[in-house]
Amino acid sequence: MPRSAMGPAMKLIRFDKGKTGLVIDRADGRYVIDVVGSLGALAADDLIAREVLSGVLKDNGSWATVIEQWPHVRRGLQKLVPLALAREASGLVMRRLDEVHLGDPSGNPDGIASIDIAEQSEVALHPTGRELMARQAAHPDIAAERSDRGVFGFDACLAEEPPWSRRV
Repeated sequence: MPRSAMGPAMKLIRFDKGKTGLVIDRADGRYVIDVVGSLGALAADDLIAREVLSGVLKDNGSWATVIEQWPHVRRGLQKLVPLALAREASGLVMRRLDEVHLGDPSGNPDGIASIDIAEQSEVALHPTGRELMARQAAHPDIAAERSDRGVFGFDACLAEEPPWSRRV
């Protein structure tokens, strides 16, 4: 998968009444792939990826299930990115990030609006572990270690203020 399209982590968001989206960067801007809406874009012979994503994400599936099933979910998500970058897939549902309504439709201010998942193989670690310690100190209630499943850690964003909405 082109890492330049997603950075060091996959960013998944909730948008437009609880749909799950995968945020990607293209030359013409930042986009959201509607994951469940785009299942038809996956090759007909890739039923496993389609079924896994559908099973985990249909009916606004929980983030916990996404993390638990990450090795399988990741494979399906990775297949959508090149299609979005090439702009050649029929059935791909994608919109500009600034055109979607972000967050949980229930209006729960404690709901998780986005998660970033970085795998161990994608993260360069400082030998002292300072980067991880700094993240955990900043967000002790949401920092997690899941090395048993290949996930180095994840950051969650509460529905109030997605990190990409902050201007630097």
